[in-house]
Amino acid sequence: MKAQKRLLPLLAILLVSFFVTGCSFFPGNGQRQTLREEESAGQGEEDLEMLRQDMEGFVGEEAYKKNFVKPQMDSHIYIDVQGYGSQDGKQAFFCGENLQGEFSVYERDSGKLVFAGRIMQTEDDPLLAHSVYRGDFSSVTEPGTYYIQMPVIGRSYDFEITEDYDERVIGQLRQLFLEKEPAVYFENAGKEPTEDSLYGFLQMSISYQLVPDAFDEIILQRLCEEASYLAVWKDEADKRKDVLSAGENYLISTCLAHFASVIQEKDAALCRQCLQTSRKAYQQAALAAQDTGDESYSYMASAALYRATGNATYHNQVKKVYRDIRQKADQDPKSDIAAIDVFAAEADFSYRLFLASFFYLTTERTVDYAICEEMMTDFVAECAGYLDEAAVGAYGLTTGSAWMQAVTGKELTDAQKEEWERMRRQMIRQHAIRLAIADYTVVGQEYVTVCRQQMHYLMHDTQLADMQDESRSAMWLILNIITGSEETK
Repeated sequence: MKAQKRLLPLLAILLVSFFVTGCSFFPGNGQRQTLREEESAGQGEEDLEMLRQDMEGFVGEEAYKKNFVKPQMDSHIYIDVQGYGSQDGKQAFFCGENLQGEFSVYERDSGKLVFAGRIMQTEDDPLLAHSVYRGDFSSVTEPGTYYIQMPVIGRSYDFEITEDYDERVIGQLRQLFLEKEPAVYFENAGKEPTEDSLYGFLQMSISYQLVPDAFDEIILQRLCEEASYLAVWKDEADKRKDVLSAGENYLISTCLAHFASVIQEKDAALCRQCLQTSRKAYQQAALAAQDTGDESYSYMASAALYRATGNATYHNQVKKVYRDIRQKADQDPKSDIAAIDVFAAEADFSYRLFLASFFYLTTERTVDYAICEEMMTDFVAECAGYLDEAAVGAYGLTTGSAWMQAVTGKELTDAQKEEWERMRRQMIRQHAIRLAIADYTVVGQEYVTVCRQQMHYLMHDTQLADMQDESRSAMWLILNIITGSEETK
């Protein structure tokens, strides 16, 4: 158990009782699919000219980094486009059939070979279109710009290794968060707050609960402005008699209730404002939630409001819905997934259950210890399952649509393949959040390496500026938790 963790007595007791430890890809400097392993000195100028031709149409490397556009080609070597920290575990993933042999890591500017290693095959599912291989180059720690090369596959995009990876990425996330005014953050083209922005806000609120030192006065003030904006927006929507779904109202109620619970010592007035609007949204949702078939929203909002208020009505609802959900799960075990939308619905449902359990386990209120024991058992078991998924890295992202296509027996459209990849990324982010929180509260750095690995391969083709709000807040939450975890060692 970590010192300096502001954990609650209940959670500490449960943890002791129940846990047993048991690609920056900037392609300007080489997009050719193959390069020879050795080049004669006389080829130097010719190669430089080819690199210049590769850069044709770009406005220069630094400008290109700032105005990143994903290239159309795919090198089939997947790396983190944000780069790596010097001491990070570093893995590249190679996609292709019957690959074998060594991969090589080169310093970009000098062309010097700095590392050579063998690839290892990850899981090979007959339903998938490609085999995926993993190559570890963690021993490369010297700051600089590098690329990876392998026969048949070719050359990766360039990537950087820096000593300040955490600070650099957290700084970029902070700046992107501050650049959005609350009205822009919560509203999509003037419409109501999106689910993406609401989950994004909620994850920032959880970050403040767990790692308050990551929030200076400026970013905390912006978070408070967003909470106030959301509460005012909801009150005005009620005056206009706008009709929101039960799920939307429950999600807004959850966001405001949780933030009220973490800001009450800093800003009592804002806490009262958030709680008042949260209760109203909850009541509206309860009236409209008849026969929705999805109790996870009610469960999540009830747990957040009980944590914030201690009101027995919300506690009774938490216990009732928890038992109902467990009973249904026992009676109707998961079947094979038959469609993308079903898969997505199950993933969202699971994440809401996790958030509800997290709120309940971290409350200072009276709790049902039997329920807490079951929650902790489920939490630890889930995290163990996510380790298997984490071990295959980019595997699920690069080949998952082929798996879905085989399961459904139908050819997926381009839009469906894009949706599948978006959904897979969201799932893996959510799983990484669970692992980070488990590491912070349960294990003690057992999952840090896995969380970093997840984070690296989630960004194999995406710049931070191109991510959605929920994605960036997830990265902020994960990175601040694991860096805070490491600093207390």
